[in-house]
Amino acid sequence: MAGIYQHPASDAQANVSELSLNFNYGSTFLQWLVLAPGLINWVTQDTHLGLSRNYFGQDIDDNFIADNEWSSAYQCTPGATDPTDYTCPPAWRQPADTPPTSR
Repeated sequence: MAGIYQHPASDAQANVSELSLNFNYGSTFLQWLVLAPGLINWVTQDTHLGLSRNYFGQDIDDNFIADNEWSSAYQCTPGATDPTDYTCPPAWRQPADTPPTSR
């Protein structure tokens, strides 16, 4: 699907690599979606050019229920039940026992 030619040391373009893509590609083609991140890393020689972001979804009706309240003292979610947050001390696993510090 692709090939790389490395110019030899005796060539005028020593230490230059050339990439040849032998397939059709576009923004929606599977082969491009799979190979594009690696091609960008190859061209930039593993120099990171952008941001990596993680997103999470949130339902507005779940903002103020007890199992979504965060405790900054213990760095856990005391009222979490599905799944239970086992990083909280056992006494803190009930939201009524200890109010959280932030939501």
